[in-house]
Formats: sequence, structure tokens, C-alpha cells
Amino acid sequence: MDLPPPTWTILITGWSLPWIPVIGILVAGGLYMRGVRIVNAAHPRHPIPASRRNCFLGGLLALFVAVGSPIDVYDTSFFWVHMIQHLIMLNIAAPLLMMGAPVTLWIRASKPRTRRRFILPLLRSRPVAVITFPVTCWILLGPIVLYTTHFTPMFDSALRIDWVHELEHALYLLAACLFWWPVVGRDPSRWKLSYPAKLLYLFLAMPALTFLGLALMNANHVIYPTYAAASAARGWGMSALDDQKLAGFIMWVPGGMFVLAAILWTSAQWMKAEQRAGERIDRILDARRAAGTRP
Repeated sequence: MDLPPPTWTILITGWSLPWIPVIGILVAGGLYMRGVRIVNAAHPRHPIPASRRNCFLGGLLALFVAVGSPIDVYDTSFFWVHMIQHLIMLNIAAPLLMMGAPVTLWIRASKPRTRRRFILPLLRSRPVAVITFPVTCWILLGPIVLYTTHFTPMFDSALRIDWVHELEHALYLLAACLFWWPVVGRDPSRWKLSYPAKLLYLFLAMPALTFLGLALMNANHVIYPTYAAASAARGWGMSALDDQKLAGFIMWVPGGMFVLAAILWTSAQWMKAEQRAGERIDRILDARRAAGTRP
């Protein structure tokens, strides 16, 4: 594998346009913006918040950086680069996409007949209820997707076969979006988590990342033959084993920091909700006192 050492020019020349992800990103962005225009035109007094639009577009941008930037040039040669790519998809792109509330936009932008006959029955169906159940979402991302891809031959196959690589990315993004759905809580769901439940949900995600990261760090041999061959062929950079240990560290520490940030964000949202509830009660009590009634 003839891969040149990185220089500053890679920031300019290292951008690629993988056609399947790029088409998917463009289609998703176009459909979202079309939905925004439809809703804003039909409901000018209740438009789509700009913050939601910016979050969704920011998620698509993060996704493009993960699959089209210089990260993509080195992801099959350095495991630690591949790990950064996955963390961008899992912990930046996916939560931003969910903060854009795409399902809510879909409901609001659709015609009443379509909404009544197709969308709402689909969202209320048993398969959707099962796949969006928080325990299912947690299991899908951690034990199923992350562990299956890293501890089976699929990961090494993804480094050599393009369509397997794209499938892996699709699985990561889908599982991550489902994982963040109950945490963000902006789209309709049969399952609504309380703030304490959200914190527990996030807290339990940290051991899953820790186990995977430590397993990679503590392995005394190179797990993926493609990275061993890439290290021998390029003749520069760290060894394949050191590369693997660094990838495990990135999964463990920076990956855990993303989850910790989500825990802090959820705690702040909980405090704001409690403050708003307290202020609402105070207004009710003040109104009763002003009317001369007992609280």
C-alpha cells in the first residue's frame, strides 16, 4: 500500500467525493430544507426553529468531514484515524441530526392525508415501537454494532472492500441516531425518558466504550491484518500495534468524554426544566393571591 507521508497539502488535496455518501448527504439536506420551506410557508407563526435547521445541517457537515475529508484518505491505513472517523459519526453527526428533529419535520411538512394514512400508523406500529425502545437502542449501538464490527472479520473486510465499508458506516450512523433519539427527545416516540432515566441511559453507555477501548489497548497482537500490512508497506509512522493501542485509547478516553459532555448537557436541561416548572407554579400562586383566593 503506497501511501505518502502527510503534509500540509493534504488539507487541500486530500478531500474526496465518495459518491454514495455524498449523494445521501445531499438528498438528506435537500429534503430537510424542502420540508422547512413547506412548514414555514404554511405556518409562518410557528416556523421551524433556526437552531434545529442549523443542528441538522451541522450534522450533515460533520458526516461529510468524516467520510470525505483527509480522514478518509488514511482511515484504511491507520486505525486511530479510522477511530476518529467513527467517533465523529457516532458522537457529533448523529446527535446533531437528531437535534434537528427530522421526524417532526416530516410529520409537519407532509399532507394531512399522507400523515393520517401512512406516517402516523408507521410511527405507532409495533416494529417501530420495538426498535425505538431505549433498551433496544442501547443494545443496538453497543453490544451489537460496535462489538460485532470490531470483534468479527467484518471490520477487516471493511478495510479492503468498499461496499462493506459503506455498509459499516451506514450501520454506525443508523445505530447512533437511534441511540441519541431518546436522549435528545425532540421527535415523537412512544417511549419518553425522564431526565434521571436519560442520565442512567448515558452513564451505562460509558462501560461499553471503555470495554472496547481497553480490549484494543491491551491486545498484545495486531487484530486486523490489513493494518499490519499497511504498516509494513508504508515504511513510516507508528507500528501497527502502537496504532491499535492509540485507537483503543481514543475510543476509551475521548469517546467517553463525548458521553460525559452529553451527561452534563442533559443535567443542565433537567435543571432548566425544573426552574421553568418552579416559575410556572410561582406564577399560578401569584395569580391566585392577586385574585384573593387561597393557594
